[in-house]
Amino acid sequence: MKCTKCGKKEAIFKVPYTNYFLCADCYSTYFYKRLKRNLSRSNVLSYGGKLSVFVPRSFTAEGLVLIKILRQIERKYNNKLTVIFESSPIVRKSLSVLGKLPSEVFYSLEIVDDEEKDISHEGMLGRLRVVRGMLSLLDKNITGNAIVLPLCQDVLILLELSSILGSIVEGINEGVLVISSSNGTNFINAFSGISCYETSFMAYYNFPEIYEFQIRNLNYEKNIYEKYTERILTDASRMQSGEVIFSVNKSLSWLYKERGSMLKKCKYCGGTSSSEVCRFCKTYLDMYISEKNTPPFKLISLE
Repeated sequence: MKCTKCGKKEAIFKVPYTNYFLCADCYSTYFYKRLKRNLSRSNVLSYGGKLSVFVPRSFTAEGLVLIKILRQIERKYNNKLTVIFESSPIVRKSLSVLGKLPSEVFYSLEIVDDEEKDISHEGMLGRLRVVRGMLSLLDKNITGNAIVLPLCQDVLILLELSSILGSIVEGINEGVLVISSSNGTNFINAFSGISCYETSFMAYYNFPEIYEFQIRNLNYEKNIYEKYTERILTDASRMQSGEVIFSVNKSLSWLYKERGSMLKKCKYCGGTSSSEVCRFCKTYLDMYISEKNTPPFKLISLE
């Protein structure tokens, strides 16, 4: 089958919720435009500014796709890009595959061993909230005010819905485009509105070796509510062609509007919270810093 758009090359990907079958080049262009639209809506792009990307270990290949596209956008905005990898066995391999431009700086975020073991029991939501909190503590001369994240729409909804099933109302509103902490750090969900089916395709198409290693070895540990929610969403997507994902997202947005006025924002991670600091950041950041007078992580240069 030929590409629906160009009519020349063989189609290799069906765009979800449409009848379009696109070749690799046409789909890459389509994906690029959606990502750029998200960044434009987030108001993080400014000429000559500083932009950071955080690459969680369970989304390493997706993070590399994000960096690859941001490099194209940077040419127009002359941004300086800082990349922070969550420490993992695949970081050095990722750097060799990705390469480095003169204006880019690379770091590895390493969580201290004791905290690493404890955080893993909090599931994906707890881990990502704590890591965002850690990133918000970094020097703004390194990160700038905006940190871009490569989390797809299905994952964002899973985080919200599983937290509600677990009676953790603080977990809602994770799926918005921009999450802002009170210390001035803005976290951008760059793949907001883009399904994991699509981001996974781009990750495997561009970085197959990294993607396969990631799937086999770097998956975050999910708690029982996240595992249950994942099963629900997988079954529902199979029956409803994936459109249920966006229906759930609208319902969660409504819930936040109804309950949001009673909630605050965590001063570290920017997530919804019943107090100044969410329960995740209070346990793994506030208490640790109070006891040991140092944050529970190190930022290692990869130069």
